[in-house]
Amino acid sequence: MKKTLFIATDNALAKTGFGRSARSLIEYLYKLDRYNIVHFCIGTVVGDPNLDRTPWRSIGSVDPNIVGQLKQQNPSQHHDQIDRLAGYGHYTLENALREVKPQIAWFVQDPWAFPDLENRDWFNKITSVFSVTLDSLPLLPSAVNVCSKSKHYWLWADFATKELHRLGHKHARTVRGPLETKHFYRLPDSKRRELRQSFGIPQDAFVGGFVFRNQLRKSAPQLLIGFKQFQKENPTINAKLVLFCNWFEGWDLPGLIKENGINNNDILTAYICKACGKYEVKLFAGNDLDCRFCHAQKSQ
Repeated sequence: MKKTLFIATDNALAKTGFGRSARSLIEYLYKLDRYNIVHFCIGTVVGDPNLDRTPWRSIGSVDPNIVGQLKQQNPSQHHDQIDRLAGYGHYTLENALREVKPQIAWFVQDPWAFPDLENRDWFNKITSVFSVTLDSLPLLPSAVNVCSKSKHYWLWADFATKELHRLGHKHARTVRGPLETKHFYRLPDSKRRELRQSFGIPQDAFVGGFVFRNQLRKSAPQLLIGFKQFQKENPTINAKLVLFCNWFEGWDLPGLIKENGINNNDILTAYICKACGKYEVKLFAGNDLDCRFCHAQKSQ
C-alpha cells in the first residue's frame, strides 16, 4: 500500500527557485509510483485552475476568504503580515494535513516559512522533514532551535550542516536541492566558442558566474573581494565575472566594483528581452535597453 506524501513548497509550475526544484523533485517521485503525492503549493490561491494541470494532486495554500476575514478583524498595519503568512499557508496548512492524513510531511522552504510547526502535537506523530536553505553564518537562532526539535532536518548547503554538527546537532544532514539533469549539461566546444564570439567575450577568458537575488544578506561584497584577489594572484589570466541578478535592489554593485578597484570591463551581466526573449551577456549599462535582436526599444 502506498504511503501518502505531503510536500509543502512552491507550486511546481511557478518560475521560482523553489518552484523549479519542486517540479524536478515531484516529477521524479511521481514516476517512481511509490507514493500518493499531495503538493501543498506555497503562494498559490485555493481553487487556482492551474492546480489541475499536474498529474499528482495539487492544492493551494492561500484562502482569500480567510485573508479577508483576518484583515477585517485586524488594523491595517497588520495586513502585510497577514498576506505574508497567508502566502506560506499558515491559515490553511493544518486543515490540509487533517484532510490528507499523510504518513510523511515534507516542508521545503526558507527556514522562517513554517514557524512553530515543530511544537504542534502532530509533528512527531508522522515523519516530518524540514528541507531548508540556510545560506549564511551565523545561523539563525530560530533555525537552530527548530533543528533541535526535529528528527529530520536537511540542509541544501554542507557548510550549514557542519555548523549544526559543531553546535551539537549531529542528526542534521546535507540533502541538496534537486536538479533536472536534462537541462544542465556541458555544451560542445563549438557552441561555447560561438556563444563567446556572439557576446564579444574573448575565447581565452576565464569566466565565472554567480546567480543570486541581490539582497543585503547575500555575500556580494565577499564575492567581489574574492574575484579581485583571484585577479591579483593570477595576473596572466583574463578573468571575467558574470553577475546574474537585479542590479537595482540590495547591494550597490557599481559602488562595490569601484571600491575594490575592479575594472568595469571585467564584470558582465545577463540581459533578456521582454519582447523576443533572446538574451545576451555584456557590460552592465542600466535597465530598459534597446534589443539588438528584435530592435524593440527599452525592452532589455
